Amino acid sequence: RGDTFTIENLPNGRYFMDDLSGNNWTSAILRKDGITKGGFLKNERFNRWSFPINYSVNAKRKRFRFNSPEGTETPNQISENDFLN
Repeated sequence: RGDTFTIENLPNGRYFMDDLSGNNWTSAILRKDGITKGGFLKNERFNRWSFPINYSVNAKRKRFRFNSPEGTETPNQISENDFLN
């Protein structure tokens, strides 16, 4: 919570945001794809946000804020396979 993440060299385009949420993170979990490691031990949930993110290197604003107090957007739950693909 409250962490900042940086994505470098992101090409212009339209993106949809997926995230993984839960409690009690561990790096000991190997995901179904056999490559990705890490997950939550409790209340794990894979989420897809329904709004698109239009990104351009020429845009004035290059930050995205989620869970904004004034926001009303809620994600849709997706499967682990959808999240990994």
